[in-house]
Amino acid sequence: MRIRQAGKHRVWSAPSSGRMVLAVLLFFIVAAMLYDWMTPAFEKPDESEHFGFALYLAREQRLPVQSAASKYTPWKQEASQPPLYHWLASWVLRPWQASLPTHPLPENPHAAIGQPLAPDNKNAFVHPPADELPATFVWSVHLARWISILMGAITVWATWQLARHLFPSAPRVALFIAAWLAALPQFLFISSAISNDATVTALATLCLWLLLRAIRFHGLTRRETLLLSLLAGALALAKLNGLFFLVVAAPVLLLLEWRGTPLPNRVRPLGVLIAIGGAVLVMAGWWYWRNWLLYGDPTGVSAMLEIVGRYRKPRSLSFMLWAFSGLRFSFWGVFGWFNILAPRWWYTLLDLLTLAALAGLGVQVWRLWRTRATPAWRTLLQWLVVLVWPLLILAGVFNWARITPGAQGRLMFPALAPLMVLLGVGWRALIPARWRAHLAVVALAGWGLSALWLPFGVIRPAYTPPPHGQTLRLPDTLVNVGWTYGGMRLLGYTAPAPVAPGTTAQVVLYWQAIAPMDEAYSVSTKLYGYQNEFLGQHDSYPGGGTYPTTFWQVGEIVTDPHWIPVPEDADTPVLASLWVSVYRYETLEQVPWEPPDGPRPSVPAVGHVLVKTPSPPFDGTPVATFADGIALANDDVVLDAEQARLLVRLTWLAQQSPSVGYTVFVHLVPADTLAQPLAQTDAPPRQGFMPTWAWQAGDLVPDEHQLPLPREIPPGVYDVIVGMYRPDTGERLALTPRHAIFGDAVPVARLLFDGQTWRIHDDTQGRQ
Repeated sequence: MRIRQAGKHRVWSAPSSGRMVLAVLLFFIVAAMLYDWMTPAFEKPDESEHFGFALYLAREQRLPVQSAASKYTPWKQEASQPPLYHWLASWVLRPWQASLPTHPLPENPHAAIGQPLAPDNKNAFVHPPADELPATFVWSVHLARWISILMGAITVWATWQLARHLFPSAPRVALFIAAWLAALPQFLFISSAISNDATVTALATLCLWLLLRAIRFHGLTRRETLLLSLLAGALALAKLNGLFFLVVAAPVLLLLEWRGTPLPNRVRPLGVLIAIGGAVLVMAGWWYWRNWLLYGDPTGVSAMLEIVGRYRKPRSLSFMLWAFSGLRFSFWGVFGWFNILAPRWWYTLLDLLTLAALAGLGVQVWRLWRTRATPAWRTLLQWLVVLVWPLLILAGVFNWARITPGAQGRLMFPALAPLMVLLGVGWRALIPARWRAHLAVVALAGWGLSALWLPFGVIRPAYTPPPHGQTLRLPDTLVNVGWTYGGMRLLGYTAPAPVAPGTTAQVVLYWQAIAPMDEAYSVSTKLYGYQNEFLGQHDSYPGGGTYPTTFWQVGEIVTDPHWIPVPEDADTPVLASLWVSVYRYETLEQVPWEPPDGPRPSVPAVGHVLVKTPSPPFDGTPVATFADGIALANDDVVLDAEQARLLVRLTWLAQQSPSVGYTVFVHLVPADTLAQPLAQTDAPPRQGFMPTWAWQAGDLVPDEHQLPLPREIPPGVYDVIVGMYRPDTGERLALTPRHAIFGDAVPVARLLFDGQTWRIHDDTQGRQ
């Protein structure tokens, strides 16, 4: 675009819109190549299956047959897909088909497929270093992806042509719509994938453009009719939703036939429809007939569902509305195997833009109603096609998602051009005319930059192994371990302190390879809390799934992060026990663990992780204050007379972090004496699951003790006293001020015993 002077006003003109759309196409190709190179092989939805399908075609020169055993083949469920893209890809694979391995990459058994909130294991496959991959395989993947890039470029061009028909007097609008589509991240991601999605999108957009031409000119030329027929036949052989074009084209062309006579030298609409039907029958009919003979289903969907699985009963409407959130996110950009998200603010911004576009469409309809403007019936019919086509595709997506997991935004891509048109109309209706050109430039610049940033800032980091190497520096906060698991040594770990329930504990292990390993071992981390309550577990190949043990070099140090979920209802505070084990995934056989010294323990408990909720501020007066920053904030005593036991509930307050681990004692002594206890219980706080050395300033630690009450003692009055001592020396923790009778212990209850029954004395001993 350039600016020309017109009187006192600067006016935007676009005489070179053809050159501008070439720039848009160049941007798309460069960006799509970037998404190609930044995403490892087979890390796009169903890439490995589509590649396996195309490779089978290249080798066998025939289509595979879907069966129950197909789930163990490289193509899995894709064998029942329409084969147009796979036939194209087979031609680029044919020169190297003899040297390409059938299973080129091992699968990651811990892959978080379809789990965008999972922090790791984004890779569905294990990727060795680039120099270890056969060059023929690498280039085969890229060439198969470049077919989709070509189809994506065709989609951009066809979208521009379609928009030009809808806005013949506003070429800038058509250019904006095509440019917005060219920078759509999910479109770039899928248009650089080994998949039939880009092919069906390109063919559907071309068919819609020619259908709009047929509406506008009340028919098509013979050349256009031939082209539309061939495209419709190819569309029916590209993907099943391509058949929806017949559902739209048939009534439109019949209506055109009924409403009038076409222009001279144009094929009548009925003739166009007959040509389309004949081309679909000739070009794609054989494939649907083959499905009928093989599977008893012309679409082949039943055979596909036998592999991918289906819901026992169709999902409800409420479930589908909930699933719409995933559909909306993955329309704009969810990468990998539906498990890599852009920043959350990015989706929020796009939600706001979508709502603005919907509001703008409402404004535009209101303006038309207010002015009583009545467009020509052909114009109305064109816009009816633009509205109905996305709704038809959306209905197909929702129906598919009702029977099997699969509400993915890429399934809406055959309707991308109309959707982009509707978004453009909505935004245009809200923006004053004098601002449109400037805002369009700013919006496209930001949109394009975000599309170029995502491969570097979001996609590639998900597949990058964490730091490793011979000279890797260990963190200063490392907790040393030194345990050995076969050919690997656990040097130590780091863990956050503390971890709140309902969140995730990120534990980072540091391994060192001490011997070559030819097996890919899995590492399991587990947390056990109060009274050995199981809290959570995380299993993965090392490096978040990106750096398995088969890649390790002897002597190198490997960073291995783990994210262990902690349930919201965990009994806290607790110093949870951290277990680390190594095992073979296929057999679940554990690799023996050996500590650096001493006998092998029965469980691989290598350390601890502190789990707690923040304690509320304590604004009361402590019952008693001990040395080393420990106070008794509260106590509660419950007598179980039938069981002859006393339940002593204590709440400790850490006024500072204690220096050592103390043991709590609860003693029963004759009233007002410091005699030998008649009954006692001694244990660290929370039975050792929350030792005092793990306390932090401000912590309120609940602590429960059961004191058995003897019956073989004389009737009388007895006191229950509480205190702490060092287990290594037996020295009691000083009470400030010391109790007049009990010294470094505080009385919490006075009991009466009549020789048969215990009861709590009403006049409880006061505290000093």
